[in-house]
Amino acid sequence: GSGVLSVAVYPHVIGEVETIAKIKEGFSIARYGDGEFGAMKGNGYTREPPSQALAKELRKVITSPAKQTLIGIPTMDKRGDKYDNWIRHTRYIDHLQTGTVYYSSLISRPDCGSWMRTLEYVELLQSIWIGKKVAVIGSEGIKNKMLKAVQLTNPDAHNIDCKWYGAYSEIDRLEKDALKSGCEMILLSCGVTATCLANRLSSKVQAVDIGSIGGFILGMLSGKHV
Repeated sequence: GSGVLSVAVYPHVIGEVETIAKIKEGFSIARYGDGEFGAMKGNGYTREPPSQALAKELRKVITSPAKQTLIGIPTMDKRGDKYDNWIRHTRYIDHLQTGTVYYSSLISRPDCGSWMRTLEYVELLQSIWIGKKVAVIGSEGIKNKMLKAVQLTNPDAHNIDCKWYGAYSEIDRLEKDALKSGCEMILLSCGVTATCLANRLSSKVQAVDIGSIGGFILGMLSGKHV
């Protein structure tokens, strides 16, 4: 049965490698980190003004996600480089449900765990999109580092541009453009908006909230350890 977890209990979270394996089965992922948790309370965030509509949608996604959507939250892995930082976010536990399986939101946060700062992990990430027709939703057009990283293996990957600040205000347009693209996978690199968009798209096309890991991938593959 499901119900709200007590504050004292943080759920077990599936690790990064296993989360990627689940994505490779065809699931979408919507990730929650400090920005999303703050926005869920109606607070502003680096890339978004305060918004009650955004807060409401973030709460809806985390409490009743679409069938094909995995919910990613911080793992609270004590080996993690930022464990002490993440532990303070357990105050947001009131939105987590008992009976829900949670996956790692840190798949694109190599700064949170040394085991992700390897070429093997970069290749694992690439395996999500290799051989698929992909669109990347991000800002900065063709300079977008996530787009450049994907184009190393998928040269035909194309960009759906969004605003760096306030992308949630154009989420309906981004959703339409994603569906019109005819792609089989949409990679989302658009801040908090990605969490909502992944869930909206997941019943129609696989959508992976991949964050801003493009620079890390490019750096690792060029031999510059980030």
